[in-house]
Amino acid sequence: MNEFIRERKESTLDNGVRIVLFEKKDATPCFQIVFNSGSQYDPIDKYGLSHLAEHIISHNSIKYKSERERDKELELRGAYSRPYTTRERSVYEIAYGDPKQTKALLEIMFDEISLGEITEKELKSEKVVVENEIREDESDSNSTLRVWSSLFIPEPIKHDPLGSKESLKNISVNDVKSFHKNMIRSGTTVIATGDIDIEIFKEAFKNFPEQNAPFNNLNIGKLEPKRIMLEESVIPDTLNIVLGTRTSPFNQIADQTVLRLVKDYLLSIGVSPIFNELRHKRPLIYSYYVENTEFSNFGTFDITFQIEKSNFDEVIKKVSDIMISLGKNGLDEKELSFMKQYIPNSIGRWYETSQSWVEAHSLGEAYFPNNYLSIEKYLEFINKLTNKDIIKVLSKYFTKENILIAVKGDISDLEIKSLFN
Repeated sequence: MNEFIRERKESTLDNGVRIVLFEKKDATPCFQIVFNSGSQYDPIDKYGLSHLAEHIISHNSIKYKSERERDKELELRGAYSRPYTTRERSVYEIAYGDPKQTKALLEIMFDEISLGEITEKELKSEKVVVENEIREDESDSNSTLRVWSSLFIPEPIKHDPLGSKESLKNISVNDVKSFHKNMIRSGTTVIATGDIDIEIFKEAFKNFPEQNAPFNNLNIGKLEPKRIMLEESVIPDTLNIVLGTRTSPFNQIADQTVLRLVKDYLLSIGVSPIFNELRHKRPLIYSYYVENTEFSNFGTFDITFQIEKSNFDEVIKKVSDIMISLGKNGLDEKELSFMKQYIPNSIGRWYETSQSWVEAHSLGEAYFPNNYLSIEKYLEFINKLTNKDIIKVLSKYFTKENILIAVKGDISDLEIKSLFN
């Protein structure tokens, strides 16, 4: 397992840019430039600004005739670029195969995060692209996750990172320019991994703009008392469901160690009670997914699945009972012993790519560089974990009173409430 762990090196430049390299010989390289400027900081009447700006910034070019010319240059160097926006971060990533290409790819990346002239025509065109993205998100069965987010995300960051068709209308060319100016000074962190030299990044970023204080974490409000969210679906007799609870922020390491282990436990075919009860004993679901999502301000633990409406009562009761039982009893001795072997033996597969490694550390390095649950810490801490530790954490979250549910489908509020009384 020591061969799997990558050596962490860190340097903070005079301009405030932090560079973190997870060095590993013979590993393919990947790097991200992470700005602390995600959608939770969008102005109230201009939700979606950070996401729209990411589209325009990444499609804009100063050096090349067009974005396609830059993409060709990337592909000729065996590289792939992936910009994206989260609630906390604006991220620009390049993954590639040859470490010798690092300097050239950094130059291409600097073009990608630079901003030349923007025309009203370009802004209007990109708004149409985002509107199509919103339409696709609303029609997809997985949009139940969007309905779910309206339950667990409190004000002032409840809005969808994509924004809405109405809020996009309020965003101007000057808004995008202002966002870009603030973004590149918002507490920039460079996260890289592979068989590469940190000195290359230090040299490349030494003339980057001076960093201001990063965006402060927002004062997140309390959850609304509502525990159920519904949205109609065009698919007859089928319900898309997300069930779970709000949990702890990214930097509460003790809690997150337990929550990650329980997520892995519920996804394990060998020991998961969800798989055993709802797939093995009775074929009530085809597949399900468990997610422990960690934000800088809070977290969520959720289970997503699709079922026939006729099975709703039985499935919801079984899944709820499993969560409540975990909150009261934790894992038994054999299950915990199994997980302590299963996770270390599987984690190399889960994070075998450099992209997955960088992404696993991205939020932590950007917001809590000295206090987050890295892969190495996770492996260290689960080895010491007792069932008493598990119950101490889960008893705070996995209770009947804390369970929330989002449903997309033809079902009434009253049909759901009866299960939670």
